[in-house]
Amino acid sequence: MYNVYSFLTYLFFSSDGKIVHRDGGMCNTDEFIRIAANALDTTKQYYTLLNKYRAGLIDSTRLLSLAVMERQTGNRKLADSIAADYSSFLLRKSNQNRLLEKENLMFISIFPELLYEMGSKSRYFELLYNQGAMIDSILGQKDFSDFYVKGIISKEEIYERLFIGNKPISRNPDWKMIRDSITGKYSKFYADLLLPQAQLVFYRQINDWYKFAQVREEQILQNPPKPGVGIEADAWRLNGDAWAIFEGCNDKSIIKRALGWIDISIKLDPSDFQILDTKANLLYKSGKVKEAIIIEKQVVEMAKSIKHYQAVEKYESVITKMKRGEPTWPVN
Repeated sequence: MYNVYSFLTYLFFSSDGKIVHRDGGMCNTDEFIRIAANALDTTKQYYTLLNKYRAGLIDSTRLLSLAVMERQTGNRKLADSIAADYSSFLLRKSNQNRLLEKENLMFISIFPELLYEMGSKSRYFELLYNQGAMIDSILGQKDFSDFYVKGIISKEEIYERLFIGNKPISRNPDWKMIRDSITGKYSKFYADLLLPQAQLVFYRQINDWYKFAQVREEQILQNPPKPGVGIEADAWRLNGDAWAIFEGCNDKSIIKRALGWIDISIKLDPSDFQILDTKANLLYKSGKVKEAIIIEKQVVEMAKSIKHYQAVEKYESVITKMKRGEPTWPVN
């Protein structure tokens, strides 16, 4: 009846039994007092605002808070509709200073799909592109603006030229035309940054592993990988691309090239046993079974040393498959 989809959910009723407000999530005493205060304020009550919205009587300045509350209830479709109305109001009525208010900048991070839908012609994109450092400072989030700028450029200039839905438009895109378009509208910097990664995505999608490997090795030459840990580090990115080769490619000459990437990755981050596991699996798929088993046993010991017993069980099962001569990669 009240669409309670999560724990904890708080429902507030008026003295005559009508529901007027809701909120949710774990909170401390002060936060709960704030929630209760909102339940007593008719300008902040969820159901009061929702009824006014449906009747076309809501103050446009309240649309943002209603959209956020609606997202929390799990009704994404209605939340997005309210957010779109707020975005339209905001961009139509607001000067630059108001758009740069923290609350309205946070709106982007809560409803990023609207930003992508509005695209590069929107006032918000213009601000992100030209005032990125200021926006990052206001939000206290490094690279916030750059993330969305790159995302929108990639969507409009690259992926919409490569795919319709998930299907490639052509197996031979005009990469030069795409590069020239990005360079002309933005800069060579964005073309150099975004195009190679898009090429990797594209060639992986169409299973053209020769061109995939070619692009990856050009990246390695032009931007030598640097030490670091974590999923954003060069070591992990190399590992991910090598793993893609392992899962999808049967050409031993290309698997050999991926082994070269993994050796670089291991030098950059020798403590990550998942990277070593990738090497073992590539060796196994290339036919070097004994060497693969030796390395996978090292992976098991590394996992045991940090008491990661779920990983231990997983890697021991890989060794069993290797000994039996069974595929350790996905088989259709």
